[in-house]
Amino acid sequence: MKKSNNLGVPMRKTIILPWTEDWGKQYYKEEKILKHTFKNEIIGIYHIGSTSIPTIGFAKPIIDILIVVKNIEK
Repeated sequence: MKKSNNLGVPMRKTIILPWTEDWGKQYYKEEKILKHTFKNEIIGIYHIGSTSIPTIGFAKPIIDILIVVKNIEK
């Protein structure tokens, strides 16, 4: 039987893992692709969220990336 919240919406299982340097490596791999894709539109690109903080200890294994661009419409 699946668990539901008080609105009857099924709850998803959240995986939390010990922090690893591999998350930084994964970020830099994606950063390279994004810089190539957006070329001169990028003002800044940042690894954010729990996977970017080594001292956090544990995190969801999702690499959050913030991209600041010159023109969001492009």
